[in-house]
Amino acid sequence: MQPKLYPLLLFVSTACFAHPANWTGHYQPCRNNAQLRSAGHLHVGVRYDISDPLVIREFHQAFTFWSRILDADFFDEQSTSCAVAIVDGTNELLSGLVVARAQLPDRADFEGWIAVDPKANAYLSHGEAVAIWAHEIGHLLGLKHNDSPKSLMYYIDVDAASRLDWRDLRALSRLHVLRRDMLAAF
Repeated sequence: MQPKLYPLLLFVSTACFAHPANWTGHYQPCRNNAQLRSAGHLHVGVRYDISDPLVIREFHQAFTFWSRILDADFFDEQSTSCAVAIVDGTNELLSGLVVARAQLPDRADFEGWIAVDPKANAYLSHGEAVAIWAHEIGHLLGLKHNDSPKSLMYYIDVDAASRLDWRDLRALSRLHVLRRDMLAAF
């Protein structure tokens, strides 16, 4: 008599279609995080749950970068009515290897959080920090990694010279409205 494989097949089948969950933590929610999935104009409130004023200024620059590409405005919103929260990352969350980590909008438990290493400015230049923060914002907006080392969305070694390439812009245009001058790039 052969053993029944039905429960195992059901488990494997379910696991193949399950959406991976985002990382979580003991952070306040962002009640308007669905704004990051919007296909229209983005009106994104950003809460800063960090105390380093330099990191906050760098994030302001990174959001300005994105506002030049997207039909979007980003503003400070120090309440749970935000769409994005910049939070201090823990050693466990950042695995001691990464400077920042963003949640992904296509995964479960999305809150719109970006966790950053609270000591990042001790070892990053201003340009490196702004590029890394812009890279993580790209993930919040739905962009995946790009295999081009010149792309801002490259896996590692983001530097101040990185820019979005045509693949990034094409993927972004499928998710959000680009500014008119960006559409001319196609």
